[in-house]
Amino acid sequence: MKSMHIFPLKVFGLEQVKSFSAGSLLMYESVDELLDIGSLLRFSGLKVKGVDLADIVKSLACGVLDGKRSVRAIDSDVKGSGKADYVNPNLGVADKRVLYRAIEALGPTGNCLYETLTQRFQEKTSVKIVQADFDYSSSYFEGTTVALAKHGYSRDHRPDKKQVKLGLVQVNDEKFARTYFLDSGEKTDLTQFAKDFPKARKDLPKGTLVVIDRGISVPENLALIAEEHRYLAGLKKGKEVKTKIQALKKDMSKLAVLKNGYHVFTEKNNASQKFYFYSEQLFHQQQAKRKKKFQQQYDNAMKAKNKNKKKVTKNGLEKTVVYTQVNIQNRLLPKKREELEQDYLFRDGCYDGWFVLETNDEKMTAEQALKHYKDKDAVEKLICTLKQDCKLRPFNVRKDACIKGSLFISMLASLVIGIFHFTQKSHLGKMSTRSIVEKIKTLTLDLVYDTTGRIIEQVFKNVTALFAKLFPQLQT
Repeated sequence: MKSMHIFPLKVFGLEQVKSFSAGSLLMYESVDELLDIGSLLRFSGLKVKGVDLADIVKSLACGVLDGKRSVRAIDSDVKGSGKADYVNPNLGVADKRVLYRAIEALGPTGNCLYETLTQRFQEKTSVKIVQADFDYSSSYFEGTTVALAKHGYSRDHRPDKKQVKLGLVQVNDEKFARTYFLDSGEKTDLTQFAKDFPKARKDLPKGTLVVIDRGISVPENLALIAEEHRYLAGLKKGKEVKTKIQALKKDMSKLAVLKNGYHVFTEKNNASQKFYFYSEQLFHQQQAKRKKKFQQQYDNAMKAKNKNKKKVTKNGLEKTVVYTQVNIQNRLLPKKREELEQDYLFRDGCYDGWFVLETNDEKMTAEQALKHYKDKDAVEKLICTLKQDCKLRPFNVRKDACIKGSLFISMLASLVIGIFHFTQKSHLGKMSTRSIVEKIKTLTLDLVYDTTGRIIEQVFKNVTALFAKLFPQLQT
């Protein structure tokens, strides 16, 4: 970790001052001190002309945390703000192609480097792994020439764009992924999980509770998990599940009432058990979403009807034909808007408020199952962090190696936030990653240069009591 010297700021007429946000750099260096990221990158043997790869990666990851959306923006910020003089002076004179070459060089080994860092974290902290959450997402491309990208189901609601699929394994309530997987965009969650889980389970102790959602929980995948681990899976509302729910709706007395307001019916089989949950609050939430969706579709239909309505002349025989058509249409469409809405809300039976969980842990109670499944929300928040705060979406690269290298930088930025929160949890508490990133940005560093361009003073600004606790070097 680079040592910091803080001096009182004295600016004279001929001196130059450069200022930049230094919070992300200090956060990165704090995590680097624990995991020794720099030595790992140097040991990897990857080199880029004239500049240490570790310093390039540091600049890229911190640029992402500072909100820069492209390599060009990061390069401009590093050279113009004084960051290059702080991180590595060679960055200040290097062409921006050095950054692109570094990203491309990281592509083939990025995933292995990331796993090595998380393994170092496990070795140094000895975290007890209780629960592992799996989830998948996608990221799209603005271009069309990327070989790895394919059209598929888009979580970003951009079916017109090619994409890749990203799989994450997150442990306990940590704010970072233990490992990640990348594949072409046309793959389904079912097939990708069957391919990814055998690679992921080597780092999970036997008996770990693996939590998956409905998109993954088919019998083949559940059997794959059950070989060495416990599983908790959300089930799709297929024919068998719907039939059971309809039977329970007729006799709600069979459901036990939990303290948190949920109702549950437990069904035990030979090697597993299913929990049929019902929540009145969830029912109203899902109904409200359906009503909003119905209103949007109804408004679109009315606009389309008015837009396509043709002006007709009403003379002679044509008048009689038009009059007859209108009367027939009124008789064929007797339903009002309220009736159409009710049909939409309760068509094919109503299963709002219901969800089903299955586990092979025969000792797990309904309350425990509900808690564990709710805890899976952590991996979904992690995906949001990657896309919103770590600039994972969209990709702006064209080569497969650059895709993988760009993903590594985003994942590393996420890892820095997550591990920093883990090590500073006593000070940060339950602060979200978004709040951490925004707060850290306010810490700035001024570099004072003499007339020859030599740095003569450094001073941090906006140093709060929280920053003094997070970064001990600010207290010296």
